[in-house]
Amino acid sequence: MRKKIFLVESRASSIFPVCGNPLKYRDSCLRTLKKEGGEHLRYLINRLKCTHCQMLHRELPDCMVPYKHHCSMNCVVPTRNGLKL
Repeated sequence: MRKKIFLVESRASSIFPVCGNPLKYRDSCLRTLKKEGGEHLRYLINRLKCTHCQMLHRELPDCMVPYKHHCSMNCVVPTRNGLKL
């Protein structure tokens, strides 16, 4: 069976939370999220670079906890026509 990968993207302009300067797209990476029941979902996460201090920042959705691979309490399961993907 093919594994599904969910693309995470944002239309808002991103600001680096440490220094407050704009972020620029650098690349993306895969992140695995473990759900209750042992199911694994894969997400394609954008990595952004600060235009001032050159530090990297990952743009995580609300359902991901930084530095963890488990689902947060407000995790939304992707669906299409009411069925889980």
